[in-house]
Amino acid sequence: MFLVEDSEIPAHGLVVATRSPALHEEVEWATGMDHVKIDAMRATVFKAILHFIYTDELPHVDDLVPVVGGDSTMIAGEMLAAASRFRLERMKRLCENLLAENITPKNALATLRIVGRHGCTELEGHCVEYMSL
Repeated sequence: MFLVEDSEIPAHGLVVATRSPALHEEVEWATGMDHVKIDAMRATVFKAILHFIYTDELPHVDDLVPVVGGDSTMIAGEMLAAASRFRLERMKRLCENLLAENITPKNALATLRIVGRHGCTELEGHCVEYMSL
């Protein structure tokens, strides 16, 4: 059981450990405890991580906007950060693609800030190129 914000989120430890080495480390660290506490992340974003772990697909970001507020760029950025944190490289690439497909003059700078923190050099270059047009 994971505890994220105030939400208890069930998951199969073996499945999670198999798909994410970083989450496996957190599960191992919490051995003997009732919950694995995940800090600095919204419960909705952690549920998106689990959705990916179980299905190998991103959840529909537009479905998450009403739940957490903000916009799809912000949520895709949070999912990218979470994927980076938990070393889910395929999810990270999918988030990068999602951000690249939805870049606009309005969100290009925000996207650049997001990807710059997570080593997304290709998307970072795309943002810079987009902003220089």
